[in-house]
Amino acid sequence: MFWADNCAVPPIASHLLSRSWLEQIADTSHEIIQFRVTTEDRMNKPGRIEAYGSGINKAMRFPGFCQPHDNELFACLEKQVFSATREQLRALTYRSVCCEVCAKHQVVDCNWDRVDTQMQWALETNQQAPPSFSFQMMGEMVRCVRLFGKKFDLENMWRNGSDSMAGYVVRFATRPTVLVSTTINPLITFTGRVLAAR
Repeated sequence: MFWADNCAVPPIASHLLSRSWLEQIADTSHEIIQFRVTTEDRMNKPGRIEAYGSGINKAMRFPGFCQPHDNELFACLEKQVFSATREQLRALTYRSVCCEVCAKHQVVDCNWDRVDTQMQWALETNQQAPPSFSFQMMGEMVRCVRLFGKKFDLENMWRNGSDSMAGYVVRFATRPTVLVSTTINPLITFTGRVLAAR
């Protein structure tokens, strides 16, 4: 990724899913429905998941790779018919992990000054516990570091030609009306109810 591997070429908006896949799920106006967690007034209101429409060119993008690296790394997905080869499954896994790393990195990077300020305030006022927001951001940082570990593991497998991943492909006879997948444990329901940690 451009900011982790010191690439001098500026990043493009890399797509999480191949454009050809997005075209298959877009409606007649070339939009797809995405979900996002609301961020308005999170200090006073719980987050909730909301749906919104997004054009194919703007859907599921993240500032992950420069154009040459994006083309090189994901050519097997963009230029070949998907047949679930080991190379394609590894590229899919790598791209999804990098997208999550990028998202977590941005959350931590954008909020770190606020965490530092709250921790200092808690120490200066002799409070026993810093604000919960600081703990949430520390959790995000831990998740970011774990994702970086997965990213490096995948890169090492790629570099060494080894492959210890297992994949599972589901092929549908007809196109589903709604299809959602996730690689993280949701913290809230679609109605905004906070899930209890177990």
